[in-house]
Amino acid sequence: MARNVREDLVKVPEMGKRSTCYHSLRKALAPRRAHIKKRGSRTIMPKSLPDPIQIRIDTQEQRSGIPALLAAMPRVHIELTPLRIGDYDVGGDPHRVFERKTGNDFLSSLAQGRLFA
Repeated sequence: MARNVREDLVKVPEMGKRSTCYHSLRKALAPRRAHIKKRGSRTIMPKSLPDPIQIRIDTQEQRSGIPALLAAMPRVHIELTPLRIGDYDVGGDPHRVFERKTGNDFLSSLAQGRLFA
C-alpha cells in the first residue's frame, strides 16, 4: 500500500552570530596560554623563566638510562640518592613519587600485596 506523502521544504532561519553564552563557554574552556604582549609586529615573551624542576632519582635506576635522558633536559636538575619510597621524587609542593615497574613486576606486586604496602 503506497501512501501519498507530500514533502515540504521547511526554511530554518540561519543563526548569523553565535550567542554570547557560546563565546563565554569557549573562552572559559580554552587552554591557558602564556601571557604574550604584542607591540606592533614584534612579540615580547615574558622575561621570567619557569622554575627549574628538581628530581631525586633512586640510585638503582641508573641502569635504566632514564636519569641520563632527564639530565639532558634544560631546566631539570637531578640528584641520584637512595630513596626509601619510589624510584623518582619530583620536587614541588606537594612532592610526587613515582615507581617504575615492568608489566610482570606490577602483576606480581599486585598479587603478593606489595603494591599498596
